[in-house]
Parts: sequence; structure tokens; C-alpha cells
Amino acid sequence: MELEAGILGDEQRARFEARLAPRSDLACFPDAATFARVHRLGASIPVMLECADPGWDPVALAEAIPCTEPLYLLETPGGPADLPRHTFLCWEPEREIVLRRGLLETRDRRGRVRRTRCGDPLAALRALLHAEGAHHVPYSDGFSGGLVGYVSYDFKNYLERLPDTVQDDLETPDLRFGLVRRVVSWDHRERRLRLRVSWRCRSTRAATDHRRAHEALQDLLDELQGWWNAAQSKTPASRAQLGGTQASAPGALRSNLDRSAYDSMLSRAREFIYAGDIYQANLSHRFEAPFSGSGTALYRRLRAINPSPFAVYMRFPEQELVSCSPERLVRLQRRRVETRPIAGTRPRGATTHHDRALERELLSNEKERAEHLMIVDMARNDIGRVCELGSVNVEHFMRVERYSHVHHLVSNVAGTLRGDCDGLDLLAATFPGASVTGVPKIRCMQIIDELERVRRGVYTGSAGYLGLDGEVDLNILIRTFLLQGGRASFHVGGGIVADSDTDAEYRETLSKGRALLEALDASRNRGARAGGL
Repeated sequence: MELEAGILGDEQRARFEARLAPRSDLACFPDAATFARVHRLGASIPVMLECADPGWDPVALAEAIPCTEPLYLLETPGGPADLPRHTFLCWEPEREIVLRRGLLETRDRRGRVRRTRCGDPLAALRALLHAEGAHHVPYSDGFSGGLVGYVSYDFKNYLERLPDTVQDDLETPDLRFGLVRRVVSWDHRERRLRLRVSWRCRSTRAATDHRRAHEALQDLLDELQGWWNAAQSKTPASRAQLGGTQASAPGALRSNLDRSAYDSMLSRAREFIYAGDIYQANLSHRFEAPFSGSGTALYRRLRAINPSPFAVYMRFPEQELVSCSPERLVRLQRRRVETRPIAGTRPRGATTHHDRALERELLSNEKERAEHLMIVDMARNDIGRVCELGSVNVEHFMRVERYSHVHHLVSNVAGTLRGDCDGLDLLAATFPGASVTGVPKIRCMQIIDELERVRRGVYTGSAGYLGLDGEVDLNILIRTFLLQGGRASFHVGGGIVADSDTDAEYRETLSKGRALLEALDASRNRGARAGGL
């Protein structure tokens, strides 16, 4: 069903132009007739105002919005040229859903809290999306409302029968999503701004809901203009203070494993491989440093140093998530499924000649190629569990992608979702990503819990959205800070196989963490020892 842009009346256009300045390209979707047709189907209808980008900076807006409610920023500031360059910003969810140790807590805007024991959190999310759901519309270019947030790596314990014995020193939620109906998006290639409200149809008259939806768009625009004016009114001194990022003092950055413990962990992993338990395992260690300052400033710095296709900034009352991830867990658009596994890493070279030599060596290295092939096979198997028979194929195989500090080998695996499955089935089939666990996945997760000393928390979990219209886009949380309790923590890791060289593997983790270290302004501590980098 093709939807036409609605024609704005003189009064309505004047109200919008009062905020956006006179523009001939203002358009509102859908028109009244189409809205009425969709209205008969019930549930939620996304309405959208579109215009040329007035020059609003998404991160400046995120800084200006008060910190009392959760805020979510999803971006694609870098990565392959064939990916879109979008930003999605939303805040103040109608409800927040937080899962910890089997206790599901739902909070609404009035501060009311409901707690229930929950053994099947995906069923609870499915019921919520079904009750609030929307219909797909052709003018959507991504997220138009729904659940936005993250699942931690330890959410795996709800999907598989795994022991839950690892120390949980950060007490990160297993799942944290907010239900949002208002979304601001930027299409940076087309330089377009789009304001969206997924309107919950409550009236029996389509015209009434259509009018109320447009009023909600106007309210959203007024609110945004207020925040933007507040951002612009700050003095240079106050902006500098807001943007300050004070990280660790020299030598304060510490790993939870010293070098001897890291070597011992890899030795034990190789024993499992030699015994035939596994073929490959992804193992990590965690760095931590005192941190005080602005999470958005840290995000700006990381995004500038390491622009990546699946970047995230999320702010909650007691924690912030700052991530510039190169890896997508899964995307569902209509019935098309995509996953982009990464396996194989080399640092960037100091010169163009050295850089190209490292890239060629990565592509030709038998160990890296074999490891990548195992992970791609696992990804094919994962999405094959919920895709139509014969539809799964590898569209791009072992392509080198260049990031600020590393080269990665990346493939793109696609398929068609079965008619009896939805986005939550897809999440259950693919989480956690094969590239961050190992092969075979379940045994590797057991070994990871045995060898790593603390829960991973957000690291190698997934952040993104589950749309009211059924669409899904979730990253894998690598190159990620958790800011909490006056400290910044991040993990780095890599895949271990039988012939892995311990020194090389350790150096690879440091290469992966270098952009994070520079963003923390800790690059002066480059000693490459576990006590401080």
C-alpha cells in the first residue's frame, strides 16, 4: 500500500514553520485518507513530519535533555559506504522494563512500579509489542517507536540451561528496554530531519486520532526546539564544563586479570580445544578506571576517534552506555534477516604500505580464514533456525573493513524469516553472537563462565530496537564503556584456537582497546602491561 504525503493546512503549516522557519519541503505522512484506512486495523499508526535538516546536532540535543529519564541515541557515523547514515534519538519512555535475576520490573511515567517473577522474558516482551503494535508503513526508514535498550551478555541464561555462578560485581540488568512512541531521526546522506509519533488509536473516529497525532507532533517539535535553544544558549565556558571528560590518573587503569592470569586462561582454553570439547572460544578481560565527567563528551570523543556503523549512547539514572561497535547481531526489515559476523583482526599500520601489508596478511592467513569460516557457518546455522528453508546465503564473504585502529574480516549473512516467527524468535536464535562466544556456542558459553572471573554485563550483549511494526536492529556491544559508580569499565577479547599465540592474542586485545583508551585520554599509559596500558 503506497502512502501519500498529507497536505498540511495553512494553520498547521504555520505552526510547524514557526519552529522550523519557512520551508517549502515540509511533508506529513500519511495523508488523512490513508490514515483512515489504516485506522480500521487498530493498534498504533506512525505519523511523521519530514523536512530539511535545520542543523540540529543530535548529541547536543542529548546533552540538553534533562537526566531524570532514560535517553537513547542510536547512530551510524562510520563503517562501509553501503550502510545508511542515520541517527535515532528518543527519551522519556512511557514504560521501562528492567530484568534482573529473574525479576521483571516495569516502571511507568508516574513512578508506579510492578515486579513479577519472569522465567520467559521474551514472551513478556512479545505480549507488550502485540498489545501496542503498529502496522508496517512504506515511509518508515527504520525505527518509528517500540522497545529501545539493551540485553546483557548474561541474558543467555534465559535462553539456554546454563549455570549462573559467575561473580556479578557490576549488577548490570540482564535486560533493559524502554517503550517509546516519539522518535527523532536524521538521514545524514539526504540531510533530512524526521519527527515521528507512533499514535495509539483510542478513538472510534479516524479524524479525531489524526488530529491528535498531529498535535503530538507539534508538541514534540516544541519540546525539541526548547532543548535546542537551551543547548545554543550555553556559554563557551559552560559548554566546556559540560564537555569535560576526566578519566583515570596515570597508572589508574587496571585489568581484572594480570598477564599471568590472562596466559593461564588461554592455556586452559587450549586444553578444552585439545580435548575436543570446542574448536574455538572467545575470551576477554576487563579494564576499569576512575571516571568523572560527561558521558556524552566521552561518546563524542570515541565516535570521532573510532566512527563505527552501530554506535550507541544510552543514559539511565544510575549508568551510561557508550559504544562504537562495528558489529551487527541481527536486523529484520520486513521479512529479510541480516547478520554481520566479525572474526579476524589486525592492527592498522603506521604507513600506507604497512597498512596494506597487514590487510593482505589478514586475508591470506589460514588460521584467521578458518576461524572466520567457523563463525560464518555458526551464523548461518543460527538464522537458519528461524528462516525459510533454502533462503539463507552469504552475501559478502570475508570482506576487510577498516576502522581507526584495526582491520576486521566481516561477512554478511542473509535469509528470509519464516511466517510463523517474529523478531523475538530471531533474537532467541542468534543471541549471543557466534563471534563473541565460539564454536560450538553452548559449550563455549559454559567454558567462558568457568574461565572469566566476572560477568560480562553489557559487553558482547546487544543494544538497539524492537519496533512496534515488527522490525528489529540490534548490534553487538563491543568497543563499549559502562559508566557507573564513578568508574568506566570496558572489556576486550578475541577468539582462541589450538595454535593461538598468547602474546599475539594479548596484543590483539590491546589493539581493540586502543580507541577506548584514547577516548579516555589514557593513551599516555601505553605500557602494554596488564597493570596499566
